[in-house]
Amino acid sequence: MTLKIDRVWGQVSLRGLPNPGQRSHGIPPGGAFDQEAHFCARALLDEGPENETIEVATTAFGDAPFLELSCPRSGQIALAGMEAEARVGDQLYRSPCSFKVEEGDKIQVFSGRRGMRLALAIPGFISFDGDLIDSDSGRQIHDERRLNRPMSLQPGPIRFVQADEGLAGTRWVVGNELNRVGIRLSGGPQFETSAGLSEPSTPGIIQAVKDGILIHGPDGPTIGGYRRLGCVIGVDLDRLAQLRPEQTVEFNPVSLSKARSLLHKHDETLSRVGSLIGLLDQAAERTRSRRWNQ
Repeated sequence: MTLKIDRVWGQVSLRGLPNPGQRSHGIPPGGAFDQEAHFCARALLDEGPENETIEVATTAFGDAPFLELSCPRSGQIALAGMEAEARVGDQLYRSPCSFKVEEGDKIQVFSGRRGMRLALAIPGFISFDGDLIDSDSGRQIHDERRLNRPMSLQPGPIRFVQADEGLAGTRWVVGNELNRVGIRLSGGPQFETSAGLSEPSTPGIIQAVKDGILIHGPDGPTIGGYRRLGCVIGVDLDRLAQLRPEQTVEFNPVSLSKARSLLHKHDETLSRVGSLIGLLDQAAERTRSRRWNQ
């Protein structure tokens, strides 16, 4: 099938599983910022996470659509990640979901109250060239599917493994500098920012910087020397992708063993989601083996 991007308010890129094996060479793991959204969008199409999805990052939260698509060839679309509503004619589809589109259809996507990154998938291997999204598959699976609200949109504090005192229980405001490299927050206590020896870094690392803190994203640095306050736990990494500017965030510390236990339970949930809609459990295993924080 083929989709054409007519208008978009935000950044569009093709993303998939992270590749953490090149960090020693200075190459960040990359991949979809919200890995859960990537997995769910593919699962809604009865596919594993090996094929990539379109990641749309937007801060257009008004009444107008942030994404407008046209459909030169009929097929299937899956949406996951941020709260979003797709309008096709008089039909409305709320993410996370998948639905059929016919040749000539126009699709408008509106933002909801939570999140800022949308994973969009069509069946098969996706190629993305300018404003055209194309795939090698024309199969259609079903009329519509829905999933419950993803973990990445759950409310509550961001949990982290503490490396330095002072961050626990503090509240911060997400700034406008938030991208795949990192998320800058302000409004909390001020920390000493003197740099030491550079050490290996990973997505989720929380550093004390001038006027606030910085959390590394999937395209963030692979080494760093600024003071480290902790690291966001694996199960909450996807929640970083959905933080909006001006959103208030609180940090709660957990033990390393607790972090591992929560991640294990989360991965089991993803595995059950895949099984319920016909996806083999092996796909979830492959996703677990390539998480950011190996």
